[in-house]
Amino acid sequence: MKDLHEGHPNCFQYDPEDYEVTLTATDIRACFDPVIDSILGLIKRQKAAVVSENAPPITDLILVGGFGSTPYVWKEVKEFCGGLILLIWPDKPWSAIARGAALRGLGGGIVTKRRCRRHYGFSLGLPFRPGIDLQDKYFCIDPFNGKEMRGGWMIWNINKGMSLHPGERKTIPFCKTHRKGDATEYSLSLYSSSQETPPRRKDEPGDYDCFYAAVFEAENPALKSLPLAVQQKQIIVTCNYEARRRGLYKLQLVREAKKACPDLIIVLGEDLTRFRNASKALYKFLQQSIWSQKAERLGFDEVFLDVTDMIDYNAELVNHNNPEHSYFHLDRNDPLIGFHYDASVLFGNSFPSSSSSNLLSSPWPLADGELNTLLLRLRLGSHLATHLRHHLENEHSYTATVGISTNKLLSKLVGNANKPKNQTTLIPPYTSRKPGEESNVTKFLDSHDIGRIPGIGFKMSHKIRTHVLRREPDFDVGLVYGGTKENITVRDVRLFPGIGANLLENWLGGPGSPRDIGAKVWGLINGLDDTEVSKARSVPRQISIEDSYIRLDTLEEVKKELRLLAASLLRRMRTDLTEADDEDEFSADDESSRPIESGKPKRYWLAHPRTLRLSTRARPPRNMDGTRARSFHRVSRSCPMPNFVFSLNESIGVIVEKLVSEVILPTFRKLHPEPSGWDLSLVNVAATNMMEAATGGKDGNGRDIGKMFRKQNQVLKEWKIEDRDVPPSDNENENNGDHTSKSLSPDSPIHKAYTVQEDHHESEGQAEGEKVKDEEETWEDDDGSANPGETCRTCGAVMPAFAMEAHERFHLDPD
Repeated sequence: MKDLHEGHPNCFQYDPEDYEVTLTATDIRACFDPVIDSILGLIKRQKAAVVSENAPPITDLILVGGFGSTPYVWKEVKEFCGGLILLIWPDKPWSAIARGAALRGLGGGIVTKRRCRRHYGFSLGLPFRPGIDLQDKYFCIDPFNGKEMRGGWMIWNINKGMSLHPGERKTIPFCKTHRKGDATEYSLSLYSSSQETPPRRKDEPGDYDCFYAAVFEAENPALKSLPLAVQQKQIIVTCNYEARRRGLYKLQLVREAKKACPDLIIVLGEDLTRFRNASKALYKFLQQSIWSQKAERLGFDEVFLDVTDMIDYNAELVNHNNPEHSYFHLDRNDPLIGFHYDASVLFGNSFPSSSSSNLLSSPWPLADGELNTLLLRLRLGSHLATHLRHHLENEHSYTATVGISTNKLLSKLVGNANKPKNQTTLIPPYTSRKPGEESNVTKFLDSHDIGRIPGIGFKMSHKIRTHVLRREPDFDVGLVYGGTKENITVRDVRLFPGIGANLLENWLGGPGSPRDIGAKVWGLINGLDDTEVSKARSVPRQISIEDSYIRLDTLEEVKKELRLLAASLLRRMRTDLTEADDEDEFSADDESSRPIESGKPKRYWLAHPRTLRLSTRARPPRNMDGTRARSFHRVSRSCPMPNFVFSLNESIGVIVEKLVSEVILPTFRKLHPEPSGWDLSLVNVAATNMMEAATGGKDGNGRDIGKMFRKQNQVLKEWKIEDRDVPPSDNENENNGDHTSKSLSPDSPIHKAYTVQEDHHESEGQAEGEKVKDEEETWEDDDGSANPGETCRTCGAVMPAFAMEAHERFHLDPD
């Protein structure tokens, strides 16, 4: 202060005699505003974290600490909270934390109950239900009693939101079959789930697929508030969220569901047509919402979208000095089509979560340019995903769960992290940036079972488990089991000694294996997937219909099921492989072009399957001890697809009888020459080896010549020549002339010239050189200007100048 001389700008605030400085209100605010901004920033980040984790909103805020007693702080924080958050200002806030800690230490625990934030339970096995359950990887035989079992089912002993007293215990009955040589200690995995409705199977990614139920709800929105279930055979294949809140679940028996929920509404879902049509409509909506048109459908309810071009375009438009006020352009040509967003934050959930990620809490932009670019692109992707989800729900009444990442593998897996009606982004770094540091991709994939990685099927994962364990995987048996005892995770495989592409090639390669399978699997477990999002094919590669049975043993039973499967196959073929001729406009006088079925639009084939394949699966015979080995083996036989199945004029029933008796049944007898006793558990009929037809479109195999000839009458109507009788004129009556007029289209130039010629013949009595003038004598050039043309001196015909030379040569020809 002593150095503050009289010439200093702030000298008027300094008293040199008393060494005092006078501070104004502006000076005080300049000191405290940075601290206030830091406090408000902390509250803002906590609110964003709550929103991203889909947690209940913040309703109360307690202001404590020494600075919390300042009225200025109280005023600023209260204005920031508005009326949405209740701000509590306790008595003596500067000592509130210390007093609370002292009371906690003196009085011990004061919590009497705790509310569970997750579901907790165990995986167990239930009796196998033939014809209902699939013989998947969780199917096995209990060696103790020889019963077929289905595993992987969850029993949730503690539910989310349940209140428990400290120290309270929960017990469950436990039964384990012990065989000679088994270990005397057995560990049982405890599972947890943060979903509002926990999964019924331990390997499900979270929310069950309720697409079937959503289709019915979209058709009738009133069903959304009612318990709704979709039935196939005697089981509930899916149910809506209202039904799940009442205890219903997927693959539940119908009688059990009705008992648990008497007012349950059950709709039949055997016919998949409405689901297939809804899936196509939603796919078309999503494909038209992106620029690249690269949308790849996976099943009925999953779609990969490649939005690289949209992200590239909008990333260049972000103002890095003001990212909070950004605008996402949805149309290159119209800057008004789009939406506002905050490019500095990620929308929705993330892995790792925003609370545990240093990257998301760091100031933006980041110092690392490459990391900053990738994070920005993912942020833009999260906002675009939100926009598409909202439009999908508002316009089509369907909700969606989205995963955002840089390839198909990671986006599919990360999308399963937070279901339903949510989205998750896998944030960088995607590669290790320091020695010994694990990337977020590695951390994310390590916890997944090797069989859960897309592209690694059951057989490959079984081989990998066998080599990692150095023995055959032991399948759980008894009442508590879940596929295999040993869950081999991606981390277990990745850290296996000597693991790499070459070792995996040795494990998985061999006759019939894909080329370079080791390198492919090694890339998958490290998060590498270079497969591009492909545009949808105009026709499927194959159409397959199958059903499972408790037991098929007689020929009559087989014939009955083959007729049902063949009818379903033909309906699918007519739906997926034919298309209405939208350009088929038939005129009233063109009866020859009308479809045979009056009133219905004519359809044509987009592709013709050239092969019909029949596959069956028989249960293996029981062993001496009464057990039955697991079997997924199918036997197949193919034959040429007969041409009569492509007839659209005959009913499906007529074609089915002919197809079964002449083709499918003889093929079946070649597969199973025994008269009976096959014990079939599955039959499949498929149309394969598609050959695309000529459609004239860009996706077709050439032009459709038949369609071109069918339309020629309509296209050439303007130039059609007709013979018609014309009433004779007075002059013709006098000369007893028999005159037939060759008529063209009234607007045709040829028609105009011909009419003038007729008038000339009818006016022979006129003076030579006199011309007949009317409106039809004029021609129009390509530019639309009128052109009277030239008149032949020999016959008086009027025609364009370019045709006159050839016309004069006609008169000079002596013949």
